[in-house]
Amino acid sequence: MKPEWLEETNLTRFDVPGLCNQIWVDSAGIACTDTDQMAGCVLGGGVAVNAGLWWKVSSTGTLTWPEQTR
Repeated sequence: MKPEWLEETNLTRFDVPGLCNQIWVDSAGIACTDTDQMAGCVLGGGVAVNAGLWWKVSSTGTLTWPEQTR
């Protein structure tokens, strides 16, 4: 989930402000696939997503969440 030039770093595309609009071009692994509209399956929402202030949660980070929210 990051450009090739970030491969040797601990940064993701979410850490680079200039890549904030890449979600509209490549949302694989980020956007939910269980809805017919763009929806981020990430921790955060609404204004947080619009501002690019969100983080993808690891699958183990959601184990205590209700089943329908995972």
